Amino acid sequence: MRYDAIKAAEAIMYDYPDICRNLIDRHRYLEAGKGPSESGPVQGGPQVSEQERILNVKSMDAELCMLQAVTERISDMLREATDEMREVLRRLFFARESIEAVSAEMNFSPQTIRAKRYRALRFMIEMGLIDLYPIIYRWRAERDEDRIEAVLAVGM
Repeated sequence: MRYDAIKAAEAIMYDYPDICRNLIDRHRYLEAGKGPSESGPVQGGPQVSEQERILNVKSMDAELCMLQAVTERISDMLREATDEMREVLRRLFFARESIEAVSAEMNFSPQTIRAKRYRALRFMIEMGLIDLYPIIYRWRAERDEDRIEAVLAVGM
């Protein structure tokens, strides 16, 4: 397996919890901003329930659709992985525990945990994880821009 593919897979797995959090935040944002109109129903338009209006907004939101597609695809891959692979990925990438901490907790040597990490990442790559890299790269770039804008808005 190529070194750059493993590094890309690691980057995706490190980003996955933030992608999940961003998906939840996006749902909340869209639900909060699309309640009933203060001016009442649109004259001459069809009567649409609040729930249907929220669903329509969500289905047309490109960022939400992208986040859902990515999280569903990675979740599917994780479901296909063995329990041990999921545990290693969860601890190393989602909980960001050190290899030493994981090895002590799971009763394996650090070298064995590194090998398990490599096998789990290779499995995820074989399942198509790297196909998501361009999408996640764009998402990460947008988040970086948002952080910079926030800092500039508050003042440096």
